[in-house]
Amino acid sequence: MLIFASFMFYQYRKWFILISSSTDNSTTKENKEIIERANTSSSSSSTSSCESIVREWISTQESRFKSRRKPSGEEKPLTFFLHIPRTAGRTINFCFLKHATPEKERCARAYDELRTDLKDPKCSFLASHDDYSIVERMATQPKIVTMVREVYSRTLSAYEFSVEVAMRSGGKPTKSARNNPNPSKTSTRDVWPWGHLVRHIDEDIINYRRELDAKRIEKAVISDPYDNPVYTSLDAFLEIPMAKEDLHNAQFFQILGLTNNTFTEYEPNAGKLRECARVEGSKASELLFTFAKKRLRREIDALLIHEQLDKSIELAAAMLNTPIDGISHYQSGKQNLEKIMQDILQRPAIDDDHIFPHRASVPMYGPRRAGGNGDSLGASANDDDKLSPMHHGTIGVIFVFQLKKIINMEDDDWREEYIENLKRAVAKFLLVSPSDIEVDPFAFFPNFHPKTWDETPSGRHLISIKKIDNRFSAERIIERLLKVRELVNQRDSKTYNAFKELLEKYGPDMAISYIATNVGGKFSRRDDLGAVETDKNNNLKANRGRTLGMTFRECEKFQGGRYKKQQNRAFDKLHELVENDKGFLFSKESRNIVKPETVARISELNHLDVRLYAEAKIMMEANLVKYAKELKRQGELPPSLLTTSFSGKD
Repeated sequence: MLIFASFMFYQYRKWFILISSSTDNSTTKENKEIIERANTSSSSSSTSSCESIVREWISTQESRFKSRRKPSGEEKPLTFFLHIPRTAGRTINFCFLKHATPEKERCARAYDELRTDLKDPKCSFLASHDDYSIVERMATQPKIVTMVREVYSRTLSAYEFSVEVAMRSGGKPTKSARNNPNPSKTSTRDVWPWGHLVRHIDEDIINYRRELDAKRIEKAVISDPYDNPVYTSLDAFLEIPMAKEDLHNAQFFQILGLTNNTFTEYEPNAGKLRECARVEGSKASELLFTFAKKRLRREIDALLIHEQLDKSIELAAAMLNTPIDGISHYQSGKQNLEKIMQDILQRPAIDDDHIFPHRASVPMYGPRRAGGNGDSLGASANDDDKLSPMHHGTIGVIFVFQLKKIINMEDDDWREEYIENLKRAVAKFLLVSPSDIEVDPFAFFPNFHPKTWDETPSGRHLISIKKIDNRFSAERIIERLLKVRELVNQRDSKTYNAFKELLEKYGPDMAISYIATNVGGKFSRRDDLGAVETDKNNNLKANRGRTLGMTFRECEKFQGGRYKKQQNRAFDKLHELVENDKGFLFSKESRNIVKPETVARISELNHLDVRLYAEAKIMMEANLVKYAKELKRQGELPPSLLTTSFSGKD
C-alpha cells in the first residue's frame, strides 16, 4: 500500500510540473509578444519622430542657405576652412591657405574659441575645428574648404594623437591653458575634440604614474602600442561615450553642423539628429546622408582628399583662384621671423652671455664715439657718455642655423659648451672672429619672442655677424652661406673640416636658411633666388620670386619636422615610465598588428563616414576633370622637401 501511495504521489508531481511548465511557457510567450509589440510601437514612434525632425531640419537648412547666397557684384566673400581633425588640416591651413591670404586679411585664431566678428570686412580667411553651424552665423555664404580622410586611418591617427598629447605631460596633472600668460599660444587640450579625448588618456597615464611612484606596481612592458597596461586600449577607446560623440562619424556630422561642438543656438536639436542619423538604414539616416551629399556638391567650394594631398593642394589652388605658381603672402607681418632678424641686426653688438641672449627689445642705440672720422654725427669728446642711434653705415649678416637633434638647450652648462663650439665652427667657415658672432634663440611661433633658452629648447637659432667692414665682405659671407648645404653634401674638405667637430658631436643634420643683411640701415632678406623686395617703409613684401607652391613645400617640411620633434619628446617621457616599449611607439609598421575584428568594428561604428568618404572621392575625381585646363596652366607643385615620413600626419 505504501509503495502504491508513493507511486501515485510521484505521478501527480510529474503531472503538476508538466502543467505548470506549460502554463509558464505560455505566459512567457505572451509576455514576449507584449514586449515586442511595445518595442515595435516605441520604435515606430521613434522612427516617425526622427523623420519629422530631420525633414524639419533640412527645410530650415535650405531656407538659411537661400538667405546666405551672395548676390553677384558684392565684395569678396570670406573663405572658411572647415578643419576636420586628423586630415592634414594643419598643413592645408598653415602652409597653403594662410600663404594665399595677405596677413591683414586673416581672421584671429579660432581653434579654441571664436575671437572674430564675422561681419568684420577685414576678416577674409577663417580656419577652425568648428562645424558647419558657424556658417549659420554668417550673413553671406562663404567659400568653404575642407578635407576628408579614409576612416580607418583617421580613427587610428586620432587615437595615436590622443595618446601622444597626453604623454607630453608625462603623467603629471595639467591645467587648462586658457589662462596661459602667452595669449598667442593655443593649447591642444582646449581644442575640440581633444579636450575630451586627450583628457581621457590623461587620466590613464596619471593613474599609472601615481601607482608607479607609490611602488604599488612594476614598470609595464609595452609589446602592443594599441593594448597595454599604461593607457586605454584601442578596442576600449572605440567604445567610450566621448568617442561616440567626438570621433565616430565626426566628418559627416561636422559637415552637417551637428557635432557636440555645434552652436546650439542655431542647432538646438543636434544631439537628437545625431541619434537619428546613427540608425543605419533608417529613413531619417538616409535623408540626412542625401542632404550631406547635396551640401558637398553645392556648398563646399573645395573638397579635398587626405590620401591625395598634393593633388588636393593643386586642385584647391585652381578652384579658389590662388594658383600655386602665383604670389605667396607668407612674408607679411611685423612680428614674423624677418622682423625679429631685422631687430637683432639693428641693435648694437653686445656680449653673448648664452643665458639671456635675445635682446631684440633693446633700443637700437650705441655709445657715441669721440669726434673725428669715426663719428658720423660729428660729436665732440665731451659727448662720450651720451647715446646715439647706431651708425648708419653698420653692416651685418644674419641667418637661421639648425641642428635637428639638439634637445638640451635648457641646461646652462651644456648650452654654454655647445654655443662656443658652434661659434668656432661658423667663424672658421666664414673667416670671421668668434667674438663677432651672436647666437640667439628662435621660437617657432611668429608672435612669440623667446626671452630665455628654456622657451626654445630646439637646435634652431639665429646667428648674426655684426662687425663687417664693407659691402664686399658681407657679399662674400652671403655667398658662402648660400653654398654651405651643397658643400657639406659634397664633403668639401674646407667646409667639412670647419663643421666636422660640431656635426660629429651634436648630430649629422645641419641646415642654414633665411639669410638677411643690414647695410646702411636698410634691411633685406637674401636667398638663392636673390634679394627679397621691401616696400617704402622697409617692410618685406611678397614677390613672385617665391611662389605659393614653393612656400607650401618649405612650410610642409617645417611642420613635418616640428611635429616629429613634438612626437619624439612625448614618447621620450613614455620611455621613462615603462620597462621596454620597443623604441618608437606608433609607426606604419605597428598598425599591421591591429586585429581584423578591430578594423571591422571601426567601419561599423563609422558607417556614415565610410559612405561620405566614398562620395568625396567621386567628387574629387570629377573636379580634377572639370578643372583640368586650370591645373595644366598652373603646373604641378614643386618636389617635396620631406626626407622622412612621420606618423599620423595632422
